[in-house]
Amino acid sequence: KLYTSSEYQPAEVVIYTKEDLYDEITDWSFTNFDVSAEVAGMTLYGRTIQISVDDTDKGYKTTISIYNDRDEADEIKWKQKMDSAKKHIEANYTLNTDYDVIVAINDFVINNIEYGVSIPANHTYLEQRGNATTCTGYADVTAELLERFGIKHRYMSGSNHAWNLVFVGGQWYHMDTTFNDTSKQSQKYLLMTEAQRQDEIVSQIDQ
Repeated sequence: KLYTSSEYQPAEVVIYTKEDLYDEITDWSFTNFDVSAEVAGMTLYGRTIQISVDDTDKGYKTTISIYNDRDEADEIKWKQKMDSAKKHIEANYTLNTDYDVIVAINDFVINNIEYGVSIPANHTYLEQRGNATTCTGYADVTAELLERFGIKHRYMSGSNHAWNLVFVGGQWYHMDTTFNDTSKQSQKYLLMTEAQRQDEIVSQIDQ
């Protein structure tokens, strides 16, 4: 709930335990953290989780802090650029159905983001932190655009990866713009059922 909050202010949870749970909490946050709540017109990229443990006389004090390292001015600038991205898609793609919109967003994202490369500050449509873009950046831009076009969606994160879910034709599908870009197969991971997603994960592990 802290991670998906739309508040700019830092927030934290303090837990007292008899044992040092730093390794367990860190492992959970990076491998099993599942943001499956619907995203309502906000960005998750830029959110940071920090975990610290203090050894006290009464046991261990674990502090989990969540904060957004973009200030409100940066957030406004980001939203303005995402609005420009929406206008670009509307002007350059045929959008008769929700499926058309999803395909267009996928195409826009993989043509404007390069994995491991920072998005330049003067990019026409995108704005984010100066560090290199990974799956989180892809999923975040995708989520923002899906929200603007009114596509029901969820932002997913877990097992060291982030992607999106979209609701189309009465069913949820996995949409992975990162894999569509890095695999150079622009629509292979566009609309996957849960079974197809699991098969793909197993295939990647075997490789």
